Amino acid sequence: MSGGGAERVLTQIADNLSKDNEVVLVAAYKTENEYFRSQQVKTIYIDDGINNKHSIRQIYRLRKIVKNENADICLSFLPQPNFKMILASLGINAKVVVSVRNDPKMEYASLFSRILSKLLYPLADGIVFQTQEAKAWFPKKIQDKSAIIMNQVDEIFFNTSRLSEDYWVATGRLTQQKNYPLMIKAFKKLVLNYPDEVLHIYGEGEKQEEIEKLIEELQLSNNVFLMGSTDNVVEVLRHAKCFLLSSDYEGMPNGLLEAMAVGLPSIATDCPCGGPREIIKTGENGILIGVGKVEELYEGMKLIVENTDIRNKFSLNASKTSRVYRSKEVFNKWEQFFSKIRGR
Repeated sequence: MSGGGAERVLTQIADNLSKDNEVVLVAAYKTENEYFRSQQVKTIYIDDGINNKHSIRQIYRLRKIVKNENADICLSFLPQPNFKMILASLGINAKVVVSVRNDPKMEYASLFSRILSKLLYPLADGIVFQTQEAKAWFPKKIQDKSAIIMNQVDEIFFNTSRLSEDYWVATGRLTQQKNYPLMIKAFKKLVLNYPDEVLHIYGEGEKQEEIEKLIEELQLSNNVFLMGSTDNVVEVLRHAKCFLLSSDYEGMPNGLLEAMAVGLPSIATDCPCGGPREIIKTGENGILIGVGKVEELYEGMKLIVENTDIRNKFSLNASKTSRVYRSKEVFNKWEQFFSKIRGR
């Protein structure tokens, strides 16, 4: 069970597990743009038309599904689904694994969610984090039953060759978290010295109008373009010069992982909860900058523009260091953790 952006990762895990196991994917409700899943994966929606959107009803329905499907292990992502899965499985002979997918200081910012996590997470059989920093935020009794497993990257990204350096690229929803104003302000400084540089931003979100206004105010209409969503990220990345990530906080950013797997030089903020820091080693396979630091981002972009050797070095090393995120490697870690949980 999951929600939002975690759906893709959970769907990939379900598809992989379905090769040797019976897998049931539980979602709150059906959406128009669902990620592809194997025909071997059975899908059940909690909202079955009888108004199951209330939390109590969802927990009751989820409990019924776990019992009817005779579940061996239940896996969920994100705070609310995690809480519901733990409550729904109390007293049932099924192991529960929950996963923290973002900066816990933000995901559990409210007092209520912090209390619930401290009360309920110790009841889970296992907890998966994406970074050491996220793990360290929780009490030791939660850390002791945890594993760190990063996101997997589809094989197509590793099998893709870059064709050109036509533009800078960023991917991700247009939200407060992604801090696109930082990126655009730094890009303005770059354009003053290199007027032919172009930035393509892929994504949609509630900050689109605000970002469009900033692009206009900074007179960047010929340099920065909001491209909307795309179904072909691979094709976008293979024509890019460099990948940019300006987030104030992140879990393990899929966009950055995919870009580096293609061999794209990348610049990212060293944001909590440490995802970019786990991926990028400054000067070796990319550049880390301080959160909110316009001047640092500009200097990093200037270095990329002016140094072909640096771009080539980052490209080669990014491809090499990304191999640990191949689907097979990551799925093996999930399966090993599930085996450990079964044995407890």
